[in-house]
Amino acid sequence: MIPLVRVTYPKRGTGVAMLMRGTLRSARAPYREFHTPTRAQPVHFASMRLDPDDERSVRRFSDALCTIRIGRPSTWHEVSGELRRWLDFDRFLVYAPAFAVDHLELEVVASDGFSKLALGEFGVMLASSPFRFGYYDPLRPEPWQRDRVWRVSDLERKMGPPSESLQDLHRRMGVAEMDQLRGLVCEGRALLAWFGGLARREFTARDKARLAALVSAARSRLALDRHVARGSTTEAALAAALETIPAPALVVGKQGRPLLANSAGRGLLEADRAAATAQLQAALRARKKCAVNDTGCIALTRLDVHGAGEHWLAVFPREPRDPALLRAAAKRRWPLTERQLDVLQLLARGLTNRAISITLGCAEGTAELHVSAVLARMGAESRAEAVAKFWTEL
Repeated sequence: MIPLVRVTYPKRGTGVAMLMRGTLRSARAPYREFHTPTRAQPVHFASMRLDPDDERSVRRFSDALCTIRIGRPSTWHEVSGELRRWLDFDRFLVYAPAFAVDHLELEVVASDGFSKLALGEFGVMLASSPFRFGYYDPLRPEPWQRDRVWRVSDLERKMGPPSESLQDLHRRMGVAEMDQLRGLVCEGRALLAWFGGLARREFTARDKARLAALVSAARSRLALDRHVARGSTTEAALAAALETIPAPALVVGKQGRPLLANSAGRGLLEADRAAATAQLQAALRARKKCAVNDTGCIALTRLDVHGAGEHWLAVFPREPRDPALLRAAAKRRWPLTERQLDVLQLLARGLTNRAISITLGCAEGTAELHVSAVLARMGAESRAEAVAKFWTEL
């Protein structure tokens, strides 16, 4: 799937970044690098028993979280207060335990209702605590906790009372008498962030359903922040980050026209621009009708630029890999002729010299000469080394 992220640039207009393998190109900026966001799973509202008003609110918050506003404060900080009020929390918090050499550090993604003193107390406690604390392991959360929403009272019944140090922390932070509702937002088996809040009341099934419905959008945004950048993002940084994405990635306009692309993305466009553009347009149409990023094979994230039009970050699926998509990158990497590039693509597919000769319509001896020339220009001593270089160095 191609993740699309809408990017907005102050006084510049909106741009869409698509995450495909390779480099991202813009008419306004040279090629730079980027990292790939993960695909958010669709939100199935029916299974969560949300009423229509809640569904509309979830879609609005999800849309906001999946938008990067370049040159403006983080979206998390813009929506955290409204999220706290909608969820009816007294305190709202999104934090990620960051791993130092021998301890954990507190990285606050967003908070509302907590004082700096309370968060400072939390940071001190976290730095001196064992790696496992607070009913979960930040190194590798248990499968039953990943992307699931739990009340702390349910966790206490399942895992026992909290430690004395944790109870003391809650007293010092002024939350000892509050109920907690949280989800561990994960990317695969890795923890992205603790996501939830506290209130001086008992949380209900509706509260749990509301928070659970936001986990998908939170995962999408947290993964994007981790891979791309934290805080203010610039157009140059976005373009630079695209190049590190191990899949075809592009920034596109609201009509699906590519504006930037990484190396794999350019290869995709050079191979069949019309087909790639048609896929992007179909994904954009689907994005307007469904839950977050439920767009089939392309992952989309909106890029919101203040005062600009609509843009999206689109990331195409990495697998299956087609050697043709890397042809342009191979030409830039090694001094190969067009015929030698043909041979290299066939080598990458595992064809023998005889199969290469049949495919190219030449004698087997000629195919052997082409293969030898390709190996020499790539600095490879064997076919296996040449194929390895092709798949790992582009």
